[in-house]
Amino acid sequence: MFPAVQVPPESLSFNNILTRERYGHLPTKILTGTTPQVGAKDSIWWRDILSIGRTADEDWFKSNVGCCVGDDNDIGFWKFKWFGNNSFGELYPNLYAKEAFKDVLISDRLSRNGTDTEWHWQWCEELSDNDAHHLRALKQLLLDCPFDQARSDRWRWVPDSVGLFTVKSCYSLLLQYSNTVVLESNVLDAIQKLWKNDVSSKVNIFGWRLLLEKLHTRAALHHRGILNNSHDISCIFCYMHMEDCSHLFFNCSFVKGVWETIYRWLGQSLPADLEGWNHFLSFGSLVKSKKGNQIRHLIWLATTWCLWKLRNNVVFNGALPDASKLVDDIKTFSWFWFRGRFGRKSSFSFSSYCMSSKHTIICFIL
Repeated sequence: MFPAVQVPPESLSFNNILTRERYGHLPTKILTGTTPQVGAKDSIWWRDILSIGRTADEDWFKSNVGCCVGDDNDIGFWKFKWFGNNSFGELYPNLYAKEAFKDVLISDRLSRNGTDTEWHWQWCEELSDNDAHHLRALKQLLLDCPFDQARSDRWRWVPDSVGLFTVKSCYSLLLQYSNTVVLESNVLDAIQKLWKNDVSSKVNIFGWRLLLEKLHTRAALHHRGILNNSHDISCIFCYMHMEDCSHLFFNCSFVKGVWETIYRWLGQSLPADLEGWNHFLSFGSLVKSKKGNQIRHLIWLATTWCLWKLRNNVVFNGALPDASKLVDDIKTFSWFWFRGRFGRKSSFSFSSYCMSSKHTIICFIL
């Protein structure tokens, strides 16, 4: 959106005129020092627009957008820093307080006719002698301000050398506000292996959040103050412990039974006391071939993904946990992922896969 060349109101499209009539002057809403108010009936689009720059430092976005004055038709007179490093509302607070319309544009308060300047002040109360002195100083200051009536007002993205906004420059800027988190080497190793698996992006992102223990479990919601009742934070499968990532996916008695079935299906025995990245890496070691990197954790991801889907179905739809159906879903999901990876190269049917998954995997990667 920034820094697009702004055009005079008379040349705006009909839709842009309607938008401005409904929402007001967009740069004033976003780039001035005031906090915009969001109404209950405002659209999601408008809420997103007003939230720009309010996820890190409060002023990170507006402090990096500058004004290039042209024909004065799109820059606010009092609230924008268009002449120096301070707005006129900050330099002359008494005059600003008595301004009748505080969101006026530059063109609403002065106009140029050759070398002559015309002033159009509107005050909500009479100016004092001190105010009149400040007004004369403001006029004198503006007489030396260059205006380019031949071009429209423009917005300049300060971090870029030529003033153009790019996602790359914005990302680099936001990195300055980020809090660096140093991961343990084992967690980092697990995440690097996770991204190699040939599954959909949403499943990979789910696995990434699980390894970082950043899923919205009941324990996480309780920590954020969203769930406060002790009865609302217990595991929805066993109701014996608080529902955090470790318990929900690895330590719950219901979940352990599912993992035992999966490991038995693979011809293995369930390892004891493993969870998180440790469980993930241990499961991946079942596939020894280096050719199996892209399928090494497919069944692990299918198991945790189906567990999470079942958990949400129980919480939000009142479904009853069924371990047998859950195992069938895990086999179905993982089979489709295998088929998606190997396609015609795979010669095993779904029934053969369900009978001996490990043998099928070995045949796939050889």
